[in-house]
Amino acid sequence: MDTYAKILLKLPYRLDHPYIYSIPEKINEVNLTGKRALVEFGNQKIEGIIVETFKSLSKSLEFKNIKPIIKVLDIDPVITPELLNLTYWMSDKYNCSFYRVVNTMIPKLLSSKRNNVIIPLISESELDLNTFETSVQIFLKELLSKGEVSINYARKHLSTYQLNALISRGLINFSTTYKTTKWQRQGYIYEISEFDYEDLDVLRKKAYRQAEAMEIIYKNKSIKKEKLEKLIPRNSIKSLLQKGYIRLTKQQNTVKNPNIKLTTEQTNAIEHINKYINQKTFIEFLVYGITGSGKTEIYIQSAQKAINDGLGVIVLVPEIALTRHLVESFSTRIAKMAVVHSQMSDGERYDEWQRIKNGEVDLVLGTRSAIFAPIPKLGLIIVDEEQETSYKQEETPKYHAREVARKRAEMSNSILILGSATPSIETFYKAIKGDTKLLTLNKRVKGANLPTISVVDLKKSREKGYTIFSDYLEEKIKHVLYKGEQVILFLNRRGYSPYVICTNCGKVTNCPNCSVSITYHLKDDKYICHYCNYQISPGITCSNCGLQKINYTGLGTQKIEEEALKLFPNASIQRLDIDISKRKGIQEEIINNMKKKQIDILIGTQMVAKGFDFPNVSLVGIINADTMLNIPDFRAAERCVQLILQAAGRAGRANVSGEVIIQTFDTSNKIIEIFANQDYFEFYTEEIKMRNLLEYPPFTNILRIVVTGLNSEIVKEKVDYIKNYLEEIIDASEENITILGPAPCPLYKLKNKYRYQIIIKSPNEPFLNSIVKNLSYDLPSDNEKIEIDINPLIFM
Repeated sequence: MDTYAKILLKLPYRLDHPYIYSIPEKINEVNLTGKRALVEFGNQKIEGIIVETFKSLSKSLEFKNIKPIIKVLDIDPVITPELLNLTYWMSDKYNCSFYRVVNTMIPKLLSSKRNNVIIPLISESELDLNTFETSVQIFLKELLSKGEVSINYARKHLSTYQLNALISRGLINFSTTYKTTKWQRQGYIYEISEFDYEDLDVLRKKAYRQAEAMEIIYKNKSIKKEKLEKLIPRNSIKSLLQKGYIRLTKQQNTVKNPNIKLTTEQTNAIEHINKYINQKTFIEFLVYGITGSGKTEIYIQSAQKAINDGLGVIVLVPEIALTRHLVESFSTRIAKMAVVHSQMSDGERYDEWQRIKNGEVDLVLGTRSAIFAPIPKLGLIIVDEEQETSYKQEETPKYHAREVARKRAEMSNSILILGSATPSIETFYKAIKGDTKLLTLNKRVKGANLPTISVVDLKKSREKGYTIFSDYLEEKIKHVLYKGEQVILFLNRRGYSPYVICTNCGKVTNCPNCSVSITYHLKDDKYICHYCNYQISPGITCSNCGLQKINYTGLGTQKIEEEALKLFPNASIQRLDIDISKRKGIQEEIINNMKKKQIDILIGTQMVAKGFDFPNVSLVGIINADTMLNIPDFRAAERCVQLILQAAGRAGRANVSGEVIIQTFDTSNKIIEIFANQDYFEFYTEEIKMRNLLEYPPFTNILRIVVTGLNSEIVKEKVDYIKNYLEEIIDASEENITILGPAPCPLYKLKNKYRYQIIIKSPNEPFLNSIVKNLSYDLPSDNEKIEIDINPLIFM
C-alpha cells in the first residue's frame, strides 16, 4: 500500500499549510515524523519537515499527481511530536514561518553540519542508459544502485559540463544530508554495564588492551572519559561499548538531602503544588513571595516530587548569572540534570540536547530557549522571576518564554509554577482574578527580617555641594565596612558618563547613527554608543564652538566605582555590568568572590539586583532612583518598582540586619513611598486602576508596527500607507480598536536607520493576528523593513 507524508516547506514567506508527497519504497524508514526531507516544489528542490505520515488519500486527491519525496535528510527526527504541535501554535501566535520556529527550537549544529551529495531524481526504469556515453552510464549505474554519491566522487568521474547537463535535464541534483554530529563530550564517565569479573582472564587472552581497560574501570568503579582514552586505544574502548561490557554516561551530581526547616508558608505551598503533580491536568500557580522567603526550596521540592513520579521538569531563569546561582542549589539535590544557556558553545548545547532527547536527564535548567528542551514525559515547568523582560525574544519569532511555557504546560497537561517577589502586572491580575492559583509567602526564612528603608533627598545634598554619595550613604558604608559586612551599590546605567556636553554652547555629543547621546567610558577612554557600538576617541574641544569646555555629566557605574575607590581606599571594590562581563567566566568569578566575602563593595546594574543570596550583605544603596522613572513607556513605573525592590531584597537575608538607602530628587513621588513601605501589592492596586483607565494590558492587547529604513521620507510614506490600509480594515469591522500614530519612535534613529511606529489597541488578540496576516501579504516590497510585535515589552 502506498504511504504519504504531509510536509511543511522551507519557503522565504509564511505558509500555514503542509503539502502532500508520496513516500517511495526505497525510503523504508519507520519513524519519519520530525525529519527533514528534500522535495520538488514547482521547478525547485526545497527542504521541508515531515509533520505527519498516513496510508490513504482522500477521494479529492486520488487522481492528482502526487510527487514523491526525493530524499530524507536526517538520520533521527530533529523535533518531537509534542514540539511540532507547539511549533504550529508559535507560528500562528507570533506571525512567522513554521521553519523559523523550528530553527529556534533545535541546536545550531543540527542546521549547519551536513554532507553534500549527488542524488538521482528518476528511477532506473525511467532511464534509457544506452543514450549516454560510457562514462556517464557507469556513473548513473553507480548512483542508482547506491541512491547517492559524494560530490567528490561525481567530479572524479564526470566533467563539470557532464554534471550540469544531467542537472539541467532533471536527472540528478545536489542534496545535503544532515549528519549526526559527534562532539567531544565533557563531564562523561565510563562505567561497567554487563560484565562478569570472572570472565576477565578469558578476555585478556583474546584482547589484552580491552581487559586492561576493564581492570581500570573495576578498580575505580568508574573513570572519566578523557582519562581512560589517554590510557587505552579508542578502538579497544569502542569494542567494549559495542559488546555492551561498558557504557558512557554523564557523571551524575552527588545528591545531598539536607535537613531544611521549612516555614509554615513554604510547607503549605509545597503540599498544595504536590497535590496536583501527576494528575495530568494543567494548573498554573503563582508563588508570590517577598525576597528571601524561600521560593527556590519550593521549586526544588516540587521538582523532586515530579521526578519521583517519573515526570520531566524544566526550570527557566532570566539571566545566565542566575543560571549558575540556581545550578548550585539544584545540582546538590537533583542527580540527573542538564543546563542550557546562550554562553555555551554550539557543541556543548548539542551535547546537552542529545542527553535530554535520549531521556538521560530528569531536569533541564536554563534561560529562555530551555523551554524547547525535548524532555520526555514533561510534568512540571517552573519560571523563576517571571516578570523579567529577558524572557521576551526581540528577534523573530518574537516569543515570550512565559507564554510558551504556559502553552506547553497546557498541551502536555503539566503544572506551571511562576515565581516572583514582584510579579508582572498581567500575571498578578490573573492571580487576583482566580485564573491562576496564588500562593503567598510573607515571611523570610530563618526568621530574617525585611531590611529597613531610608530615603535620602538629593536636593539637600546638592545644596551642600552635590556628590554621588550623600553624607548619610557615605557614613553608612563606612559603618558597614567597619563591621566586616558587605555593600551593594545599584545604578542601572553602565559606562562613566551618559552625557558629553559643552558648557559653552550646550551641544550634547550624540551618536551619528542613532538619536541618542553617546556615553563616555573611562577605562577605554572612548565615546561609545550603547545601541550600535559606534566608538570614537574623545576630543578636548567642542566640535560645534571649538572651545575646551567639554564636560561629562550624569552617572554610570564606572563613575560610581571611581568615586567609591576615592572614598573607601581600603575596601575591595568590584563592578559587575555588561562591560566587565564580556570576558568568559568573569561573572562567575565575581559572584564566587562575593560569596567568599573577598569583595567589600559590589557596584552594578540590574545584574546585581536579581536572585542572588549574599548572606553578609547588610547595606544596599540605590544611587539614583529617578533614572528609571522618566522613560516614555507605560511599563516604566512597573519596571522601576520591580528592579529597586529586587535590589533592596539583597540586604539582610541571613543573620545580619539589613538597610536600603534610596537616593532621589523627588521624595514626594508615590513610587518612592511604595519603596519605603516595601509593599508591591500597594503598587499593583494603584497601577491596575491606571491600566484600566488608559486601556493598557491586561485590559487590552497592543500591536506595534515599526517601519525602518535609510530614507526618512520613504519610511514615512510606507507607514502612512499602512495607516490607510488599517483604517480600511477597521471601517469594515465592528471591533473595538484604537490606532495611535503614525509617529516617530522614541528612539527615532537607530544604526543609521529612521524609525516610525503605529500602535494599535484591541481587546481581541485574534483580530490583531488577522491584521498581521493580511499585512504580511499586502505590503509592497522594497528596502524598508517592517517589524510587527503583539504585546511588546519595549516601546523605544
